[in-house]
Amino acid sequence: MSSTLEDFVRHAEQAEKDLAELVAEVEALERHSRAKKEEETKEPPEELVKLREENTKLKYRLGILRRATDKEKKGKNGSGSINRWQSLFLDYGSRVLRQMA
Repeated sequence: MSSTLEDFVRHAEQAEKDLAELVAEVEALERHSRAKKEEETKEPPEELVKLREENTKLKYRLGILRRATDKEKKGKNGSGSINRWQSLFLDYGSRVLRQMA
């Protein structure tokens, strides 16, 4: 009968150790959860907010410019004013280079 009692005592001691480990793990998880919630509820730094706003505005402007350039490229008969400006610029550049030579 003493072996049964000793087995019971060993089993109880092991259960207490396991329980202590589980309690420590739960407390660590709670601390981590609280820290994460605090971090999530913090407002981002003012500089980050300003940069995000500026990024949004720049993306909007980029979209406008892309649509405008696409429209110019398509233009009438497949040649928009961008192509005309490019050819004028190249003509002018070649004239300037000839004059310099």
